[in-house]
Amino acid sequence: MHYSVAMITPDPVPPASPSATRTPGRPAHRIDGRTTRWDAHRVRRRAELTQAALRAIRRHGPGIGMEEIAAEAGTSRTVLYRHLGDRAGAWRAVIESVDALVWGDMAAASEAAATHPDPPTVIAAITNSYLTLVERDPAIYRFVVTRPLNDTDGDDPVAGMSSRMGQRLTPVMASLLRSSGAASAASPETARTLAHGLVGMVRFVCEDWVGREPRPPREELVAEVAELFGARFDALCTAADGSAPSPATPLDPTPTIARSTR
Repeated sequence: MHYSVAMITPDPVPPASPSATRTPGRPAHRIDGRTTRWDAHRVRRRAELTQAALRAIRRHGPGIGMEEIAAEAGTSRTVLYRHLGDRAGAWRAVIESVDALVWGDMAAASEAAATHPDPPTVIAAITNSYLTLVERDPAIYRFVVTRPLNDTDGDDPVAGMSSRMGQRLTPVMASLLRSSGAASAASPETARTLAHGLVGMVRFVCEDWVGREPRPPREELVAEVAELFGARFDALCTAADGSAPSPATPLDPTPTIARSTR
């Protein structure tokens, strides 16, 4: 792809940071404000280029390269490499942006459903917010879940995003346990297990759903997830009321085949 001079937006060259010198008996010289201004510019420019990457993915699909992102941003690949790195760096920047967007929608859904103390309503709102984002931006979703071959860092940012979602939803589940009257039958780990279980279920249900043709209505998946997790809250409420005692001992985790050979 060729770029005309008119469409290239050069970035300013970063200032050379003056080193602080110290004369005996005198305080060290302070670094001037240019470094601070440059840092602010880098943060702002990275955010702008990340938004350009999102637009390029929507326009060209999840298989885009740096050329398409540069064209969308009206800049050069050199500028992209400076602020985002290579395609793997752009992938990670997009994940950061999507992480904030997903949690913003989930938090809003949780708050909106907070007036309804019944867990299925809140769980349905959280599930629906995630599936709605994917339905609206399937190309972004496929870009995020497809790790670039040249990303060799050990950590998995997609798994990290899921883990953070579980951590953020844990207090929401704890609040539902209290408001539904199920808290007395729950263990200290129940809220955490429910939160991470919900995130994992919705993520993998979504991966199956987004690739199906014809795709089942989103509302059906939302109702299934809400009903499944709602049943767990119902069981805890029943145990808390004393109608059905909670199991005193955990189930034997040994597989059935292994137990049969003892």
